[in-house]
Amino acid sequence: MQGQSPPGEPQSSCAAQAEFVICDCTIELLFKLWKEHGHIDDWRSKKPDRILCELYAKLAAMLIQQWLIHEGSWPDPWRSLVKAAAVVRREANRIMVALYEGGLAATLQSIVRCMHSGCRINRRKGRPSTAQLLLEGLEWSVTLT
Repeated sequence: MQGQSPPGEPQSSCAAQAEFVICDCTIELLFKLWKEHGHIDDWRSKKPDRILCELYAKLAAMLIQQWLIHEGSWPDPWRSLVKAAAVVRREANRIMVALYEGGLAATLQSIVRCMHSGCRINRRKGRPSTAQLLLEGLEWSVTLT
């Protein structure tokens, strides 16, 4: 079956399945971001207890990073996870100082404003981004095997 819905299903069902596959790839990109930029799969020690402690610390940092990305740019389909994560990593020292000295809410609001203004995906002609495919339509045939 090429470009056709299964018997008895409307044509939009194939497009919805294709969009689900694209969104599933976005989740995989999130874990790729955590591994490549968060280095959750690298550790400096050879002792199992220290490795576990470092892994928990990195996972906690990735959860805080993801929460800030969610607050700052998640509703925007043109957001760039990589650029937003770079903002959080760049501003991590400000967060630590705000935790120590106070003013955490103002610091987090400032970081969220940075994400709103500069973490955008560039349009691509060769390999369109997920946002382009979902918002501008799928312009390729769906092949079911």
